[in-house]
Amino acid sequence: MDTVLTNNNDQYIRPGVANRAPLREKFVTIYEEFFQGLNPSANNPSFWDELFLLKVNASFLERCIMMTTEEHLSNLKTNITIIFTNCCLALKNTSQARRLHALETLCILLKSIFRKKFTNFGYDVLGLLTENDNHTQFKDLLTALQQILRSKDEKDEFQLLALHLLATIVTAMDNINQNSLIQFFLTPEMFDCFLYTIQSKPGTHQAFSSLFSVILIANYHKYEAKNLFLSRLSTISDPATLDSIISIIYGILSVSEAEFHRVLQAKTSYYKKFFNLLGNIIALPAENQTDEIPVNSGAGLLFMYELAYNNPTFIHLLFPPKNVQLRTAVVRSTIEICGLILTAAENFDVRRMSTGKMALLTILTFCQHQNFLEFSHSQNESMDIKIYLAKSGYAIAEKKPIVQTVLTIITEFLKSNLKKKLPVENFARALDIVHQILCFQKTQNISVKFPWENLWESLFTILKLISTDEMIQKPEVVILASKISKTFNMFLMFNQVLLPPVFKPELAEYDNLYYEILRNQEIIHKFLATFERNFAENLRSDFGNLSKIVTHFGKQVSTFIHENPNASPDEVKLFIKKNYEGFTLGYTDNWGLPEKYLENPREVSFFRQFLRIVVFDYKSNVLHCNTITST
Repeated sequence: MDTVLTNNNDQYIRPGVANRAPLREKFVTIYEEFFQGLNPSANNPSFWDELFLLKVNASFLERCIMMTTEEHLSNLKTNITIIFTNCCLALKNTSQARRLHALETLCILLKSIFRKKFTNFGYDVLGLLTENDNHTQFKDLLTALQQILRSKDEKDEFQLLALHLLATIVTAMDNINQNSLIQFFLTPEMFDCFLYTIQSKPGTHQAFSSLFSVILIANYHKYEAKNLFLSRLSTISDPATLDSIISIIYGILSVSEAEFHRVLQAKTSYYKKFFNLLGNIIALPAENQTDEIPVNSGAGLLFMYELAYNNPTFIHLLFPPKNVQLRTAVVRSTIEICGLILTAAENFDVRRMSTGKMALLTILTFCQHQNFLEFSHSQNESMDIKIYLAKSGYAIAEKKPIVQTVLTIITEFLKSNLKKKLPVENFARALDIVHQILCFQKTQNISVKFPWENLWESLFTILKLISTDEMIQKPEVVILASKISKTFNMFLMFNQVLLPPVFKPELAEYDNLYYEILRNQEIIHKFLATFERNFAENLRSDFGNLSKIVTHFGKQVSTFIHENPNASPDEVKLFIKKNYEGFTLGYTDNWGLPEKYLENPREVSFFRQFLRIVVFDYKSNVLHCNTITST
């Protein structure tokens, strides 16, 4: 370690010149001795008061720890404990400079130690930092940080550093359930401290960092045991507090929107097209490729989802927003960023698919609430929301009800992802949203003007792509196929409500549906044959109505077209309509019943994975960017 350290220039106040030796920082000399196993503080009562007046050399201290092996770090436990203990004590010092430097040292010390590998993370870290695994000492640190955040006399810089340290501890492990240090945060006092910061520091990074910590801690082992943070989060009822949270979410999503639009605008520029063409000829380095999904958009959607899923008052506050500008703005931003993630991002990777699923679950959670469904169908609550259309680029939608925008987003999402590797689970969640909307329309006896043919076309294409022996044997594919059949059956059984006559009085959308089914009968035949060959018995009744239509009308329509080769599509539809008499369809009660979305157990594994992505993004782009500087 010593050799490498001496080759770095950040430890010198003055480099060596001619016959003069280089002048090293006193901070560097002291910590070099600590990491050599010496104790420069021994027999010096004023040592720590003097040390904490020195400017912290962050890069040097971090390198000291990172270049020390786990085994050697364990051998240095006595010195590490001495440093940690005196930093904690210095947080109560009357000198502002000493407290600031002690807090900076703690940030670097813990951040660097957390990057080491431990067999038993929480136990090993506490064993390294404290005497005799002293939990009280760690709790005292959290109490001191709470006092800093609650004090009206502390500077913003100092409070931001305290939140930086708390977030560093909370995000110590990408898998938060493996970070047993979080259990020390699960107290009413810590929750109230974060909430106080959210309320008192609106629109600041302090508020964002506080909400981020609250959401992560609320997810700590929440499926295995009662989580105090989750319970408290779900019962916040004060409109002012909830509006403070909404302002944080809006800040994240609006920035993500702007970044998304910037990236998409660059993609469509002349030079971008040129370099894309060049990239097809010459493989461009990976670091030159743009990550299309803004880094904090996942966190913003997670915040929105957690409040919408767990806090009923939050939903009632948002829908309807009652002309409160902030609430209206966050609703518009949420729908728009969900649409951009689902339809505009092209990188087909885990991060995009996971963030896409988070977008779908956020909209699906909205659709679980009557308030949202009523709000989204209201002409009086129409909004202008930008939608990215794959073929034509941006389209600034006319002012229309949100439900039409949501349906457009879902249809575009399905259409733009009809590839060999289908996002099966995301498709299933997209159809859950459609089903919730259709059930509401059926119950309320209302309909919306929408080009349903685009949706049906995508569903038939999906059926075509999953009609292989390999695909149909996957449980998630069977679930998706069942949801496709349920969607078609909703239109077939409740057509008078969902598919009223449009454009041409003599032809209804219902007739268009029969026409599309018969036009795609080969796909239906192949799909039915595939699942019957693989004994997928649970799909037989689901697709019974499609099979009946193809069987009953197929030969008649083929004969009609053979006899009238120049017949137009409308003439074929009229022929179908004239042959409805005597034809009946099967009916199952559950087709028209909305399915309640439950996070547990269906999405447990997804959220564990998605939280890893959110934590990784935060550490890489927020904690990493918040460099520590002394004053």
